[in-house]
Amino acid sequence: MATRARRLPVLAALSGAGAALLVLLCAQALHFHHGMAAGLAVQLAARERLAGALREVEAAARFARDEQPRLFALAASGVIGQPPRLRLLSALQALETRPDVLALDWELGPPRLREAQPDAAAPAFEVHATTLTLRLSLPTPATLPPLLMSLQRATGGASALRGCRLERRLDGKLDAQCELDWLSVTPPAAGGAG
Repeated sequence: MATRARRLPVLAALSGAGAALLVLLCAQALHFHHGMAAGLAVQLAARERLAGALREVEAAARFARDEQPRLFALAASGVIGQPPRLRLLSALQALETRPDVLALDWELGPPRLREAQPDAAAPAFEVHATTLTLRLSLPTPATLPPLLMSLQRATGGASALRGCRLERRLDGKLDAQCELDWLSVTPPAAGGAG
């Protein structure tokens, strides 16, 4: 009988330790479950970001594939990449030999970043302008527009006439000073916006 009575407190003590161990194991399981749920949420968010990035890459690849011929044409004409300076110099040399150009002097500036209009949205790409200043003498005012158009056609690319100052001489001939901008878009650098 005495042996049995001694066993009961030991069993009671063991069952108390077992209950504490059971509570500890339950707390650990609950903590592990919350950790797994949080990890799953992080994985789902990362998977969603990855899927979004893949959709953007696929859209960019589709755009490049669909627009490739037009992009090549723009690059060849000097709109994308460096301004068409060599074609411009060649066109100016040809202009000097025309019989309707009595005198020609020109100055070609360096490419500079073109500023956007104050109320316009910021451009997605950097646009550079190379300014050509032409000083020429012509037999008549009617000679100027076709001459400028032929220069723009021969050079290619995108150009914009900034303005002309005209002065009629006493002999009826025309002195003109015109400024034209040749525009080019700089593609973004690899690995980031350029």
